[in-house]
Amino acid sequence: EENIEGMIDLEKRARMVKPDIFLNSTVGTYASPFWFQFTDAVWRQDADWSKIGNQGDDREQWITYRDRQVFNHFVTDAPICPINTLMTHGVILTSHGAVSKSMNYAGVVRELRCAFACGSSMVELYCDYERLNNINKGALWKDIADCIKWQQDNSDVLPDAHWVGGNPWDGSKAHIYGWASWNGKKATLALRNPAAYEQPIAITLRDALDIPAYIHTTVTLADAFQQNAVSGLPTGEPIDIDTRLVITLPASTVFVWNGTDNTDHPEFDTAVRPVALLADEPDTTIYDLQGRKV
Repeated sequence: EENIEGMIDLEKRARMVKPDIFLNSTVGTYASPFWFQFTDAVWRQDADWSKIGNQGDDREQWITYRDRQVFNHFVTDAPICPINTLMTHGVILTSHGAVSKSMNYAGVVRELRCAFACGSSMVELYCDYERLNNINKGALWKDIADCIKWQQDNSDVLPDAHWVGGNPWDGSKAHIYGWASWNGKKATLALRNPAAYEQPIAITLRDALDIPAYIHTTVTLADAFQQNAVSGLPTGEPIDIDTRLVITLPASTVFVWNGTDNTDHPEFDTAVRPVALLADEPDTTIYDLQGRKV
């Protein structure tokens, strides 16, 4: 407790000097919005690197482990804690230590896209430059740049990043999961199939993007990166957000899409604001953790 109090005191003092400093707090933090009075990012919990399940190579099992910790500790146990505030150990690419030994180019790209598409405000790149230079003749440097640009281009919508789908590994089966965001104008959607076999997921864009019930619109999706077409999810054409989509993802794949909301929503305030404190006045405006009016 004394260490935590000391850390909080240091963060308060740092902000007095530099209010816009980005602070990441790891040891001693847990899944609670309490921390975001003081810090910008917290640790996702448990092992720095591990693997779980029996699907795919060790890199696939590592991604599944990492995201399963987020699902268990945050999405399930602390659903009001925003997942775009997590330090997850985003990408680990090295020949040293107890880490993924698979250096398959496509697998590393999947790890990269997951690390950025989850909307985390702190993406870590634990990468050896030798591996970046040698794998697929250095193509990973451009892949990293593409992911960074994608996140920068979507910085206005990613504060709404939230979980989509199921548990990456429930103890016996790997389920499709991912992340989505929506701000009334734009959207992002990312889906990963951690299984070593093809499987479907049934969703509506209303549910996936977490669009309020009073909004009626269509969303047009476009590929965020160079990727194959996916069965059940059309791109380049308006999709009614209440249309049931049965999307089939190939084995061990990650797909990311950008979305455009095709309706102007003057009644929906897209500005991201701090969570308001409940006051006695009846006309007080309250915002949720994504900055939406409640």
